[in-house]
Amino acid sequence: MIAFTVGIALLIHITVRDRVPGAAALFYATPYPVLLAASIVGAILGWRSRGQLLTFGILTALFAMLTVQTAWAPGPASEPPPGRDRIVFWNCAGLPFGVEAAARRIKEWEADLIVLTEAAPRKRSVLDRWKQNFPDRTLEPVGSGMLWISRSPIRLFETGSLGHRGSYAVGEVNFPDGKLLVMQVDLSSNPLLSRRRAFTALQKLQEKYAGRDLVMLGDFNTPLDSWFFDSISRKMHHTFAEAGSGWEPTWPVPLPVLTLDHIWLSPDLMPRGAVAHATRVSDHRALEVSFERGKPAK
Repeated sequence: MIAFTVGIALLIHITVRDRVPGAAALFYATPYPVLLAASIVGAILGWRSRGQLLTFGILTALFAMLTVQTAWAPGPASEPPPGRDRIVFWNCAGLPFGVEAAARRIKEWEADLIVLTEAAPRKRSVLDRWKQNFPDRTLEPVGSGMLWISRSPIRLFETGSLGHRGSYAVGEVNFPDGKLLVMQVDLSSNPLLSRRRAFTALQKLQEKYAGRDLVMLGDFNTPLDSWFFDSISRKMHHTFAEAGSGWEPTWPVPLPVLTLDHIWLSPDLMPRGAVAHATRVSDHRALEVSFERGKPAK
């Protein structure tokens, strides 16, 4: 049974991925670290059978290689380098330990802009506590539980729905190197719902703001090897893939195996460092990225 499931999952990964709704749920549920663990279990359970041991041994080696290739970034630094624009994205998971616990963690990162989801700013009392923790910053609730915390003023352009499969917010923020367009995305986590409608709406939104320096980030609830990211990856920099350091998956803490949270940069913004921070107050790791304008990566 394990061999059959692993075989079907591998076939989906190398063919349709999440293009087909029926196959998408298994695709999302079987990232390479999970398939690696399943293969190791299969090898242990079938150690008395030479055939099973050989089969699962080969699968273990294959998925170990794929896990390293897709989930581990051998970046040069353990922290994003200083002196450049910095941004943090974090899914706060509904603040299970309260605003104060989340705020203490956020203050450690010293980013120019902190973008949060599931931060509950629609509740007046919660928003007041956020403001008490960041009195010297600009706070902008942007809808659907999303919150921006900035060193500089924020100009919110629009918010809305992504094909009834998620929410978005677009605004302009001043960074040390100048103004940038920021687009936050928060997609549905239901693995049975196709991402097609949401990504079609997202593409139209990108076209609307074409030509602007753009940071697109959020909880996409979609892994990087998704078919729906193919067109985006041809046009934008994925910060962790290009400049990341360490283990990339962001969910679920304490044993993250899925990369659901992403920070993308438009072509003229160059990622210089990216790390994922583990926390005890959310089931998502936080992403911290540093970047600069207009200089090709070395």
